[in-house]
Amino acid sequence: MKIPGKRLLSRIFRNCADPKGALGRVILRMMNFGHRPVYAWTFDHLMLADGMRVLDIGCGGGGAILELARRFPSICVDGVDASEESVAMCRRRTADVPNHGEIVKGVADALPSADATYDAVYAIETIYFWPDLRAGIREMLRVLKPGGIAAVSVECFNTDRARVWKSLVGRMEIRTPEQIVRTFREAGFTDVAHFVKGANLPTWCGMACIVGRKTNSHV
Repeated sequence: MKIPGKRLLSRIFRNCADPKGALGRVILRMMNFGHRPVYAWTFDHLMLADGMRVLDIGCGGGGAILELARRFPSICVDGVDASEESVAMCRRRTADVPNHGEIVKGVADALPSADATYDAVYAIETIYFWPDLRAGIREMLRVLKPGGIAAVSVECFNTDRARVWKSLVGRMEIRTPEQIVRTFREAGFTDVAHFVKGANLPTWCGMACIVGRKTNSHV
C-alpha cells in the first residue's frame, strides 16, 4: 500500500516510541487527542473509585491523566515514561490537576515504584515499545496492592491491519489480545479478561483492553 507523504509521516510517527524535540511534541499532542476514546474505554473497565492511587505507565503527554482526573477528582495519579520529552509535557499539562502525583522518567520493565503501592495500574497504547512484555506485566503486578487491578489497552492488535502503522512507526511489536492475556496469567494475575470493540471496522483494528487482578494472597 502506497502512503502519500510517507517520508514526512514516518519522520513524525517514529517519535511514537521515544518522542524527542519539536516532532516529538507534535506526536504527543496528536496522541493526546487521538487516544481519547481509548482512555475513556479503558477506564470503563478498571473499576476505579475516588481516593485510589493509580499509576499510568507510558503517560506520554498526559492525556489519560487529565481524563482520569476529570472523572475522579480525588484520585492520585502518578505517571512514568521513558521519554524526557513526554515527562516534561505531562508535568506541564497536569500541573493544575487536583491531587496530581509524581511524573518521572522510567521504563516499564523496571518501574521506579515500591512494591504494593497502587490500587490500579494501566498502560494505554504503549506496550508496542516495551522491550520485554513479560517483565513489564510482572512489574505491573509487583507495584499493585493485593486486590488491585491492571489494564493494558491497544488499538493495534491485528498484524495484517497494523502493517501500515509498523511501516510508519518502525520499532513496534504487535501483540494479540490472546498473547497479552496469556502473559497476564503467566505473571500471576487472576480474573483475567479481555474486551474488544470495533474489530469489524474495515480500516482499523478496533480497541482491545485486557484486565487482571492481583489476588489478596500475593505479598
